[in-house]
Amino acid sequence: MRPAREGFIEVIAQGMAKAGFGINFEFGSPDTTLRVVGPCSRALLGKLVELAGQNMRNVAFERIECGSNASIGIDL
Repeated sequence: MRPAREGFIEVIAQGMAKAGFGINFEFGSPDTTLRVVGPCSRALLGKLVELAGQNMRNVAFERIECGSNASIGIDL
């Protein structure tokens, strides 16, 4: 399932770049966590879940968090 999550990270990063957002993503720990690298907020995480939540679940991500502050996270 990790290759599917890697592909998802690439697709969402490209989509964000096309939309004019310089947001990068990486695996958190465990690798079912998607981490936003750089400035991040709970509002941003919520919007990402709203836009990509079902697809995130389809590739077995269980959590999204801010890389700058791992204590901020939204359970999917």
